[in-house]
Amino acid sequence: YSLARPDYYFSFESIGEQPEFTEEQAISIFRIIQESLSNSIKYSNAINYEVVLEGGKTDSGYKICLIIEDDGVGFELDSIRPGIGLLSLKERAYSLNGDINIASKPGEGTKVVLEAVIPLNQ
Repeated sequence: YSLARPDYYFSFESIGEQPEFTEEQAISIFRIIQESLSNSIKYSNAINYEVVLEGGKTDSGYKICLIIEDDGVGFELDSIRPGIGLLSLKERAYSLNGDINIASKPGEGTKVVLEAVIPLNQ
């Protein structure tokens, strides 16, 4: 998108210790990022897009928190119809033993947050 719209700005940051993701886990995380950014680019009129992956080792595994955030127009959560994209996000979060939450308000952008625990012995 940067060639077509040079005014878009994307950032990615990895914080803390990440596990060795299986191929299936890596694909699920990639698809969550892809779907979230695709929706944001399509609907938000945002200029700045930020992806942060935080991780840390616990007794039961690696706790990860994936945050995808934009500075777009935002929306009322009650105004969206749950479609295939939202269902896909939830299924992928479930496959990672996690949960996904979306926070948005008109004029305040949107934040998608995945929280999951990746088992130590996979």
